[in-house]
Amino acid sequence: MKKSIVELFTYAAAASFFALPPYGLAAHWYGVVLLAVSVLPAVGMSLLLTKFCRSGIPAAVRFAPVAAGWFALAFANRHLAGSGTASGAFGLTVAPLAVAVTVMPAACYALYWLERNEALANRIVNAARLPLAAVALMALVMAFPSIGTAMMFRPGAALFPGGWRMLGCHFVHFGWDHFAWDGAVVLAVGTMLAVRRGELFFCRLFLASLLWCGAGVAVFGRGYDLYCGSSGIGCALAAALAADFIRSGGGTLRRASAAVLAGIAGKAVFELASGETLFVPGTEFEPAAAAHLAGMLAGVWHALPRRKLRIVRRYLAARLRGLKKGDSGDILHELNKIWSL
Repeated sequence: MKKSIVELFTYAAAASFFALPPYGLAAHWYGVVLLAVSVLPAVGMSLLLTKFCRSGIPAAVRFAPVAAGWFALAFANRHLAGSGTASGAFGLTVAPLAVAVTVMPAACYALYWLERNEALANRIVNAARLPLAAVALMALVMAFPSIGTAMMFRPGAALFPGGWRMLGCHFVHFGWDHFAWDGAVVLAVGTMLAVRRGELFFCRLFLASLLWCGAGVAVFGRGYDLYCGSSGIGCALAAALAADFIRSGGGTLRRASAAVLAGIAGKAVFELASGETLFVPGTEFEPAAAAHLAGMLAGVWHALPRRKLRIVRRYLAARLRGLKKGDSGDILHELNKIWSL
């Protein structure tokens, strides 16, 4: 009985790809042919990955590549269907085939790699619990718009008695696209950070960044009518992970992590200067660069040991006091050892 139910879900998962292509393109016979050429390999690939490929993997896990392909194809349809251009129509037509030969095999390989590295897989699964719970809470708030509206923060209003919104607003988003970008960053980067530094560090930074980002918007974002979103939390997690890699990584990894920190700051400066979002184009809300910068500072502050922060403070204090070159050079030499200790 159980095997029959699993097979039923397997074929249903494969057949679901027929429901995803935009059949409005099939107004002519050649449109039907193009869609069939593109959709049939996607269906075959989904059957291969769920039913015939690596039968030793539990059935629930084998559905993951198909689920990844399903969401990728739905995302492509959503963003290309309204373009009305020839390139958009071409993208919609070839999307199932592209997903079948890229996204689903990549997800299958990831499962295979995790199966070969069981200890690391268990660490990742355990580390993902808290980030996943945070994202699930955000999705729950999104499902009840009235609650989300009540939790939005108004920086120009008095902090009492609505100051609690300065913390709760990070669980609210303006739309599902906004939530998808922010939630993906919190889940992916938060899991990586929890694997490296532990769940306790993730929890401490997540809770602290709620206050840091809220305070940054309250002080420097009083021109906003409304503020919500977890992009500042994502910046805090990414900055902490980059600072940790800078502190303990090698040459290439250290330079790449420094580039990530510079990218977070550059993104905030771009959004501050242009008033437009960098990764969610076409939205009606204005990005809050203050939250992103505050999140970056929170991540770096919590990622560095307190002893190294004292070295940074000594160096900055020396520069501000205008000490002689010889004196400040010793402090600068000490500062250069921050990332190698």
